[in-house]
Amino acid sequence: MKKYLSAILLVLSSLACSFLTRSLTPPTAIPTTAAGPIFTPTYTISVIEEDVYCPSDIPGATDAYNQGLTEEQAGNYERAIELYKNAIELDPEYCDAMDNLGLNLKRLGRTEESIHWYLRSIEVFPENDVAYLGLANAYRQLGRYDEAISTFKQLSLMAPENPEGYFGLGMAYYDIGQYQNSIDSLKEAERLYKAQNSSYIADAQIFIGYNYFSLQDLENAVNYFELAYPAYQGDAELNYYLGFSYYDESPVQDFAKAKQYLLKARNLGYSLESELEKFIDQP
Repeated sequence: MKKYLSAILLVLSSLACSFLTRSLTPPTAIPTTAAGPIFTPTYTISVIEEDVYCPSDIPGATDAYNQGLTEEQAGNYERAIELYKNAIELDPEYCDAMDNLGLNLKRLGRTEESIHWYLRSIEVFPENDVAYLGLANAYRQLGRYDEAISTFKQLSLMAPENPEGYFGLGMAYYDIGQYQNSIDSLKEAERLYKAQNSSYIADAQIFIGYNYFSLQDLENAVNYFELAYPAYQGDAELNYYLGFSYYDESPVQDFAKAKQYLLKARNLGYSLESELEKFIDQP
């Protein structure tokens, strides 16, 4: 079964997620970036940033901004972009409008363009951690990992109690195969999520598990997958990797648990290797 572990690691090594509003959605095919293919799990993560750092005192600007929020919440991102630009024209230092503009540009795939607005927002308000997070995630989306890592580190220094900087840093390290660095960063995110009693702790735990899996440390991988499982038990990929970890030859090998998770992965639509199909179909 070791041959399958090597093949799985090639896919898992390109695992990636998204962004200021972290949203992971199931692909119809494996997407690609400049950095190579991206494997995307099916669970959805949402982090809503609501902090206001530089509100405008110009009524027309705030009216345009509030209309932009309404359009954004309705999913009308092009119209929201127009309104945020109108707000900025009326108040060139309206960094909240710049941050929202950057986010909506990324939603429409205009990530390179979003960078301009995040940088401009930081110029207006250098301690704006929302803009730093958006900027770092934009760099990561574009495969500009040196800049992403540097910006996530800046965010973590500026806002050491904000787990998002550590989470993003861990994911950037994961993308480039620096698994131990990724584990260290994600464990700090896990600690902060736990201190804040945040439901997002499971997100960090899943990706810590994927890192350990990539290092072929299946014992620690299983520990973290099991921690995250209550939050994502309906996720096909998580069931697959848990089942595989219990199936493979390792200190945690447990064929009963392997069959349980692999069967659930298949029932959830995951396509198994022929060896695993035969295994779970055995009486």
